[in-house]
Amino acid sequence: KVGWTTPLSTLFHDVKGNATIVDDCTIVITGFFFDGNGIDVKLYGAIDSNFGAAGFPIGPQLFNFPVGYDNETLSFTLPADKTMDDLNSISVWCVAASISFGDGVFIAP
Repeated sequence: KVGWTTPLSTLFHDVKGNATIVDDCTIVITGFFFDGNGIDVKLYGAIDSNFGAAGFPIGPQLFNFPVGYDNETLSFTLPADKTMDDLNSISVWCVAASISFGDGVFIAP
C-alpha cells in the first residue's frame, strides 16, 4: 500500500489534509488543518471506515486547543501489533464522542 493516498474530508473542526502511506508502518499527513478542539482526539485506522466498532488509535493525542494545526506535516507510526493490512481508511476521531471530525479511504496511485 506504499504510495496510497486519501484526502481527509472536512466534517467538523476544520479538519483537512492529504494522507499518504509512505512505508509499511508510517502514514504522513501534509497540509493538515484542525482547530485542535474536542475531547480525546486521535488519528484512527479501520477497515471500511468502521472507526467506532473496529478502529484503533495511531499516534499521539491531537487535541491541541486553542493552538490547533495550520498547514502542518505530521507523521504517524502504526502500533506494533498492527500492519497496513489492518486499515484502508483513517479518521481524525473524537474517542469520547465516537465521531469523525474528518476521514478518508486510501486509494492506490
